[in-house]
Amino acid sequence: MPRLTKLQREQNRERANRAAEIIQHYRSRTTGEDATTCLRDVLADLMHFARANRINFEGELATARNYFDDELNGLM
Repeated sequence: MPRLTKLQREQNRERANRAAEIIQHYRSRTTGEDATTCLRDVLADLMHFARANRINFEGELATARNYFDDELNGLM
């Protein structure tokens, strides 16, 4: 894995912090469970959202995985 620049590391930290805020908000409003359970619940709810709005969840998840890999490798 290539070494990320300071800016890229900061951007990835910001991404992780945004996700932590989402999980914390979800935890306080919905389940009160641990972060792992909340993540699972958020993903399941996003699947319901995608289905209701005719969005290809699996396709978007594959794209998100590619973005994630690019962000870890300093390509974005």
